[in-house]
Amino acid sequence: MQTERKANINQIKKNEITLIKDQTLNSKDVCNILQCSISTLDKMCMKNKIQYFKVGGVNSKRIFKVSEVERILNGGIVPAI
Repeated sequence: MQTERKANINQIKKNEITLIKDQTLNSKDVCNILQCSISTLDKMCMKNKIQYFKVGGVNSKRIFKVSEVERILNGGIVPAI
């Protein structure tokens, strides 16, 4: 019984970590993290250097996954534009 509880607790912890990594950021937050300008981020998006999502219509804001920003940070540098 106790082993099952520990397994369940471990699974919950793993799920929490996954949720944290799948949180989203807006463009301003991403620019602050990557230390780049909005225009540089725009270029990165146009050249598919960073994955983003648009929720809503044509003029909706871009949304970035934390995990995607981490991928770029772990690469050491912002990809060349």
